[in-house]
Amino acid sequence: MAVQMINKAKRCEMFMKMMDGHVETDFYTWLIDNGFFIAPASTKYHGNYEGGGFDHNYHDTLWMHWFG
Repeated sequence: MAVQMINKAKRCEMFMKMMDGHVETDFYTWLIDNGFFIAPASTKYHGNYEGGGFDHNYHDTLWMHWFG
């Protein structure tokens, strides 16, 4: 599966759309400040690219929503 390269701003937009107002501004700011939208999922396995951690969590959440 090819990885679609998206930037931090797009990941933030995707997160806010998915959460649909269920996240406090302070927590959202904390996520940004602590690198949630740019951290890799791993240093040498899947998701070992900038934003891989968010991408992994986002796709897992979609799967749980659709098939849960």
